[in-house]
Amino acid sequence: MSEVAARETSPRVEGAAPDTATSASATSAVRQALAHPADPRLVHRAIDTMRALGEQAYSGDYAAYDRFQRILFDLQHGTPQGDHWLRQYLASSVYDIERARMPLPNDDGSRSPDSLWRQQMWRQQEELSPLRHPMFRLLFDGDPSYDQVVTYLRQQWLILQFFWLQFVELAGQMERVGASIRDLIPLYENVWDELGEGDPEASHVVQHQRRQERLGISVATRQIPDFPETMDYINTRTRLMREAEPFGALGAIFSQEATAQSYGDRHFDMLAGVGIERRYGQVYAEHTSVDVEHADEVLHLAKRHIEHRRHQQAVLDGHRAQMTIWLAHMDRVVPLLDGSAPPPLTVPELWGRDHGRLAGQCSSPVRRPL
Repeated sequence: MSEVAARETSPRVEGAAPDTATSASATSAVRQALAHPADPRLVHRAIDTMRALGEQAYSGDYAAYDRFQRILFDLQHGTPQGDHWLRQYLASSVYDIERARMPLPNDDGSRSPDSLWRQQMWRQQEELSPLRHPMFRLLFDGDPSYDQVVTYLRQQWLILQFFWLQFVELAGQMERVGASIRDLIPLYENVWDELGEGDPEASHVVQHQRRQERLGISVATRQIPDFPETMDYINTRTRLMREAEPFGALGAIFSQEATAQSYGDRHFDMLAGVGIERRYGQVYAEHTSVDVEHADEVLHLAKRHIEHRRHQQAVLDGHRAQMTIWLAHMDRVVPLLDGSAPPPLTVPELWGRDHGRLAGQCSSPVRRPL
């Protein structure tokens, strides 16, 4: 049975309206298409209903957004059952709808100075810094309890479980814009670091898993996140890695590296503060020391292959999209930590205001036609 089918009767997100007919139709259509991959009528019906659900979701219907992200997450990250190719095909059929959430860069044919573009990337990172979010202010500047820290780490694992694989996927996509093996060495070195430089015991993935196991948190892979915003964050990152032009993906990777270097030590201190052995926080301390270099290497890789202003803007927009959705995910986690009222259930907005346009570009993003 497809995971989409298995979750059709799963509990809804608290506060969301019941599934609409479009949501139920899309769930059923995708299930039938996966069960009968040789039937083009069922595949086309699944695509049509998914697209209708996506358009409904991004018109502001949170229940449709919830269901749409769950279906897309299952297609991209569920356990394949000999149908990987069809899952990827169905997911890619709605990428243009996902893409329409982001600004359409206005390309005047000339690049902005690299120094200006780089400064804007770091300025945008500071503007969207998660360290100012109530979740991290509670965890890093407050006096969190052991249970609060464990709750946070469980939510973090749902994002971390897919992290290192997407560096590999991005490296493959970079070949589409002419990247050489020499160009891609920094990405592969990053993966090498994540995997412990050949020592499984030093792998960051294994270190995270051991900490989670020590705290009684499941480390099963392909776990289903609790919130659609979390799925949206992972789904958007995955889509960006698979786009024909991977500049938005470089912005997403930059967001991860730049953020990790800014709060690695804070994680280390947070764990020690609730009595968790210091060795379980060492992986965070390591990120503090290496990820400034990694973030700059991502910008350097992008700079080598940027030909137009729209490429520069795509990196900025990929970065902003990831950070914006991640902050929306944090909004949902805060009530789990402090018992506060859940935030209003609204679809994260990625393009409705000035998104840090480069000098000379339009200040109002243009919505892409579907």
